[in-house]
Amino acid sequence: VHNPPPLHQGAERGAPPARSTF
Repeated sequence: VHNPPPLHQGAERGAPPARSTF
């Protein structure tokens, strides 16, 4: 079970890079 940090959560939703997910 690999749970990426919240910063990468946006990428999972197909959102822009973590930089924009801030």
